[in-house]
Amino acid sequence: MTEQPGASTEEFLMVPTEDIEYLREIADRNGVDVSESEALGIEPVSTTAVALLGSALAISTVRRLLEERRGGQMIDLRPGASRAVYRSRDIQYGLIVVLAADGTVTVRATDSQDELALVIEALRGLGAGSEADTGAVEQAVRGRLGSDAEIVTRPAQDRGPIDRRSYEDE
Repeated sequence: MTEQPGASTEEFLMVPTEDIEYLREIADRNGVDVSESEALGIEPVSTTAVALLGSALAISTVRRLLEERRGGQMIDLRPGASRAVYRSRDIQYGLIVVLAADGTVTVRATDSQDELALVIEALRGLGAGSEADTGAVEQAVRGRLGSDAEIVTRPAQDRGPIDRRSYEDE
């Protein structure tokens, strides 16, 4: 079904409170109306429920820009990790960085949500807090994504701090 010219679509999102101003800016630039909802989310202090009203294309653009702002995906398999799976603005959007016991495995995702689900499924057998090394992680990920996956491994001593500059050129 194609969208009729001038037709409006409404979509509801939970947005981190710190991103509301950015959301309003990009929505305004793309002709999307934003209204905050009174609905309480799971974390009412850190997220805000919003309704977006505009064309499907404009709403899709706003959602994509908001996702890009949230950054890339981190998966920490190291023993004692405080968080196993989370987003980081220090990682470029579209990258999935897996922290293994002996280094990192970086996967460049073309469709971040679908590939992230496949990577998580591949790593499920390794387990959080495991002693999985980069070879095991790469083998598991390649087994799910195939030979076309763009994967880069780094030993721990070359990893350095996790920041956007470290992963933009891979």
